[in-house]
Amino acid sequence: MRLTTLEKRVTTLETMLTHPTLNRSVHQTNDVLSLQAQLEELIHEAKLIKEKAEAAGDHRTALACLRAHYQFLELACKLRGELDETPRTNILNVNLDPEIAKRIAETYLARHRALELDQP
Repeated sequence: MRLTTLEKRVTTLETMLTHPTLNRSVHQTNDVLSLQAQLEELIHEAKLIKEKAEAAGDHRTALACLRAHYQFLELACKLRGELDETPRTNILNVNLDPEIAKRIAETYLARHRALELDQP
């Protein structure tokens, strides 16, 4: 099997798993096990292609197989619900005294003035 064919199969499988309407019907008909079996087959095929590519010295294909394997692992984690895809917001509150705030502002302005002078 060619790597492009393998990538197309992964894309199709991922679409089936992540598309909202398809995802609902997949869960209703218990086809998740079938999809997981397909995923395992794809992982195995990627491993075989990678081994052949390494033996032939085709490093580009071997790296592409590693990328595909990473995608398979990510998809498997999504199937099992192990991947937390909720966006995170980090908030940092900093209290500065007026003297430090003034020094920071002066440094900022000095750097940006230098950049403005460098531009034509």
